[in-house]
Order: sequence, then C-alpha cells, then structure tokens
Amino acid sequence: MHEAFASTVAQLLPIFALAALVELIAFGRQFGRGLDELRAWSDLPPRLLDLGAILLGVVIIGWLEYDLVRAEMLCLDALVGRPVPLGAANDVRATVVEALVYLIAFPVVGVVLQLLLRISTRAMTLTRTAPSTLDSDPVAVGLLVDDRVA
Repeated sequence: MHEAFASTVAQLLPIFALAALVELIAFGRQFGRGLDELRAWSDLPPRLLDLGAILLGVVIIGWLEYDLVRAEMLCLDALVGRPVPLGAANDVRATVVEALVYLIAFPVVGVVLQLLLRISTRAMTLTRTAPSTLDSDPVAVGLLVDDRVA
C-alpha cells in the first residue's frame, strides 16, 4: 500500500464514520415518525416493531463501522511501517466504496421507506374505514336474519 494512499484514506475514514452516524440519527428521526403511524395500525406488538427497527439499524451501521475501523487500522499500520496483508489496498478501497454507497443510498432508502410506510398506512386506513358493499350486506341482498339459506 502506498504511503500517499494510506495517508489520504486514514484521514477520510473517520469523516465517513461520523457522516454515517449522522445519517443514521437523521434516518432514525425520520423513520420514527412513520413507525408511530405503523404502530397505530399494525397487529404486531409495538415493541416487536421497535426491536426490528433497532436491530436493522445496528446491523447496518455496525457492519459499516467495523469495516471502517478495520480499514483505518490497515492504513495506520502501513503508515508506521508495519507489514500489512497483500490485498490490504483492495480491502481499504472496497471499504471506501462501501462507505460512499452507504452515504449516498441510505437517504434514498429512507425516502423510499417513508413513502412505502405512508402508502401502507393509507391503505390500512382505507380498508378499516371502507363502508360495507351491498354484496356483503344480507339485508340488501334480500336475505333476512331469520331466513335460512340451503
């Protein structure tokens, strides 16, 4: 790994880590409001929805942060002259791309999830408040409560 590459990436990775954390906080606030709407209409226990959202966030940010710390250590080892594995530059490059994809895609995913959440809560509102049709009303079809249908 070249010294210039290791130096540049070693300075960049902590910024990516901080930006990823800020993105996660912003996503949590944005998604939290939508989750409140979903809790009101879902048959799942609210704690299960919250736990699922928290676990998903921890897995996504945990994976990225682990990769960022590992790449940072490889760069610092190269800068102080310690031996690094043969494919270390490729691993560091992949981590930089991973961070960029995360920082670009995560807000887009947040917007898409918000739209899907709004559509699903709207659909749930419509199905729960929809009036009964004439086909489902026995009196409207001519069947009385006392009549027996064979």
